[in-house]
Amino acid sequence: MRLNILSTNSFYLRGRIVALNIYAGGKAMNVKVGVENSNDSSVIVNMKYFNSELFGLLKKGMPVIVHGHIGGNSYVDKDGVRRYRDSNDLIADCFEIIESKTETKKRELEELYDSE
Repeated sequence: MRLNILSTNSFYLRGRIVALNIYAGGKAMNVKVGVENSNDSSVIVNMKYFNSELFGLLKKGMPVIVHGHIGGNSYVDKDGVRRYRDSNDLIADCFEIIESKTETKKRELEELYDSE
């Protein structure tokens, strides 16, 4: 699996976006990225993303590299007491959009013809 921990609280992974869901009035997005395992199977990694400026650029099926960190999962109950859930969230900080080999070849050919 291409999930790498950079420090005690950060990660990066490479895969394809399989689902996008905008919520919280357009301020947040759940992103699911399919990541290949070393044994030729895949894993779906679910994370949260909060940069609403990029919501329109990310599309299902797009190959990406994701950089992020592990965030706590807490909430404030009706009595004003902060409660912590047993799980943590993966928070995406940055998406790098990757070109496929076909897209790279097409772009290189277009640049070649444009330069002539």
